Amino acid sequence: WTTARSPIVLRRDQHLVAGATLVIDPGVEVRLAPGVSFFVDGTLLALGQPDSHVRIVGADRQRWEGMFGRPGSTIVLEQAELRGGGAGGTVLLSEGGNLTLRGVQVADNGGHIAVSDSRLEVRDSEIAGNDMPYGSAIDAGYSFGGFVTLANNRIGGNRMQAGTAPVQVSNLSNLDGVNLDITGNLLVGSEGPDLVLWTNGPLQGGLSCNALIGGTNGL
Repeated sequence: WTTARSPIVLRRDQHLVAGATLVIDPGVEVRLAPGVSFFVDGTLLALGQPDSHVRIVGADRQRWEGMFGRPGSTIVLEQAELRGGGAGGTVLLSEGGNLTLRGVQVADNGGHIAVSDSRLEVRDSEIAGNDMPYGSAIDAGYSFGGFVTLANNRIGGNRMQAGTAPVQVSNLSNLDGVNLDITGNLLVGSEGPDLVLWTNGPLQGGLSCNALIGGTNGL
């Protein structure tokens, strides 16, 4: 999708099929109508620039549903804004795929980011000012091991259930390890911890130089 076609208005559910690749160019605005979902089985690349973001927003005041990555999918958002979604409580989901956010602002949504058995990388991004009826701002769970990279992000100021941490990573396997690189993040909680690592099995990697503030406990 090019700037010549912007804004792209999606009035019904969209499906990016397996094997297909959609590239969204810098400066493109994608507007989703209320209740619309974007299902990704293929590869979605939203490639903004620091001075020319990709904007994925609501078409009006009512929220669109969410962006849902299915098994085998790849979603990459770079220098992008994600606003006005999460009507059902989840604005961005990746199951059994790859999810990468670099330089992304996630704000004014009605849901969180959920990951299940997907490789997750979030760098230099901000998740703030969202209404999250359940789950952490980033809630990542693994049954067969996995990889989580969170670096230089700002996560806080979201309206969540009392006691919920801004970030939770869960390893449900007692055999396979989850590899962590959680470095240089600002995590702001309120009535609960700032970061939860919940595990039945091994955790590997590093946890360093994070600012854990505002919660009743940090880790």
